[in-house]
Amino acid sequence: MSPEDPRHGSNAGVMAHRNADVPLCELCKAAQRRTRKVYRLRELTQGPARVRLGEEAARKVELIPVNHLAAVSGVHASKITHYRRYGPDTLVYPATRDAILNAQPAYTVVGLQRRLRALSRIGWTMPAVAKATGVDVDALKKLRNAPDGSRVCVRQAVADGIVAAYDSMSMTPAPAGNTATTAVRRAAAEGWVSPLAWDDIDDADERPDGASCATPGCTRTRSGGGRLCRSHQEGRDATRTWAMAELVSEWEHLRSCGVSEATALVQLDTTLEAVQRAYSRAATSSTDQERTAS
Repeated sequence: MSPEDPRHGSNAGVMAHRNADVPLCELCKAAQRRTRKVYRLRELTQGPARVRLGEEAARKVELIPVNHLAAVSGVHASKITHYRRYGPDTLVYPATRDAILNAQPAYTVVGLQRRLRALSRIGWTMPAVAKATGVDVDALKKLRNAPDGSRVCVRQAVADGIVAAYDSMSMTPAPAGNTATTAVRRAAAEGWVSPLAWDDIDDADERPDGASCATPGCTRTRSGGGRLCRSHQEGRDATRTWAMAELVSEWEHLRSCGVSEATALVQLDTTLEAVQRAYSRAATSSTDQERTAS
């Protein structure tokens, strides 16, 4: 940087020195001190110039499609992409953080995925949804089949198409046929639920109501927020002691679902002798009750 450069004594001169990797001259040192003084005074009177994005805002950035969040918050999409990449420790202006926190999105990425799965649960195939929305079928399948909690980028046109399709198709089961039956069986095996199971389909913390067990042929309600009912959950406590009537009920339920004797014994953490004793006691109890009644 030459001594005649007109940028000496300004912030531009400071940056020029840094880019040229040469020490600051006296004029540029003075400019740097003035700039730092301005920032210190601003922090004393107006608070810190930039703050951490924070966990709550970072979660909204993660859950809401970039372009949609940009539209409802007024924050540029490129900034939102940057915040998504670097997480809650990213430094932002307080007004930017507040704009993200106060944004009221119409949908989330989790909600879009749940919409596609719910449509599958009532028989709608992804080609049928793609035809209704004009969205590429591969994009719909990629979003629907993505693992829970994974990061998926959704374009604005795809998101709008999914929401429109769900609003028009969610209360109408798909026409009967082989493809609809296959879609329902696949959705049931995956543990996906119908539209009526959700109160707020975009709430990432909500658990569906009345979701059935993911075991094919089983219609019992899931247990403990998992994908299986209590009878089909593996890894039971080895010290579990079954009540007589409860053991008989659970055994009959598993066998009616097509579970083999060996698998049922493992899942119930019991022995065949214990099951036979439970049946014998149940029969004796039933006989005693009949005698009492007569």
